[in-house]
Amino acid sequence: MNVLLATGTILLIVVLALFVAVMGAHGYFMLRNRVPYVVLPDGATMTVAEKLGVRDGDVVYDLGCGDGRVIAALRSGNSKARYIGVENNWVVWGLAVRRLRGKARLIRGEISKANLQEATRVFAYLGPKMMAELEPRFELELPRGARVVSVQFPLPNRKPDKEMELAGSASHAARLYIYNY
Repeated sequence: MNVLLATGTILLIVVLALFVAVMGAHGYFMLRNRVPYVVLPDGATMTVAEKLGVRDGDVVYDLGCGDGRVIAALRSGNSKARYIGVENNWVVWGLAVRRLRGKARLIRGEISKANLQEATRVFAYLGPKMMAELEPRFELELPRGARVVSVQFPLPNRKPDKEMELAGSASHAARLYIYNY
């Protein structure tokens, strides 16, 4: 009986070590240290969709799209726009693929490597460091007339065109910043 228990314990340790190795190889732990996976509260989604103002023909980027729920909500309001989500966590990216079922282009990779030149609308719910990294790229890459909507974290050096409280949201997603380019 002790041999069976010892064998089971060793097997469990090996399986857990393999799991940690696979998750590390796919960037899961790097993502956790950079921008955590936090879901936009349901109460905020409708306001975000309204303030993004998605029009027919727009190209909408969701940077850090997570499980795709924001893109799904935006598509329900306007299916004539193109939607592109960028996510580096393969687990939640897989959830987005399942949720959206080919109705959006989903890029599994780093936000820093995404080409934003075709984006007319950008949604971001990222941390202050990522917003600081994106600010010069927005200035260089976004076309005239593009709009960026950020939850909770502003661009550090650009004054928002509009700033507002998100009613019906949670404290970790209480502010909305809107930038027109």
